[in-house]
Amino acid sequence: CRLRRAAQAAAFSGIRPALIGVVPYTGISFSAFEALKAYLCRVWKLESDSQLKTWQRLGAGGLAGVLAMTATYPLNVVRRRMQMGSEGSALPAASSVWRALCALYVHEGVQNGLFKGLRLSLIIGPVQSAVGFAMNDVVREHLGKQHKQCRA
Repeated sequence: CRLRRAAQAAAFSGIRPALIGVVPYTGISFSAFEALKAYLCRVWKLESDSQLKTWQRLGAGGLAGVLAMTATYPLNVVRRRMQMGSEGSALPAASSVWRALCALYVHEGVQNGLFKGLRLSLIIGPVQSAVGFAMNDVVREHLGKQHKQCRA
């Protein structure tokens, strides 16, 4: 029973950095995606982003995912460490997110601490973002066309 409570506490101990990380990740990824689409429209001299080709949307979505993931990755590291518990970790037990980030930086540095595992995450994350953003745009445009036809 005691082990079970400890496991439940460890599982929920990473919820703060997870929740804190969702807002900037979402904001950065959506902002970057829209900015990259606008940039592509200027470069390719298109009148609107509805004229973008699928590969352009995939590229913009993938790059947006890379930017958002890289910017918020230290929060993912803190979340995982808090969920695993403090044994053998540089993180102080029951620390705040800020203290955990500082401890990671001081004890393990940037590459081996704050961004440990980022390279592997950059293999799957951008693909997921690219497909998600591209599909969102295609479905939104399709539904918009159908809505216009229904109103006519």
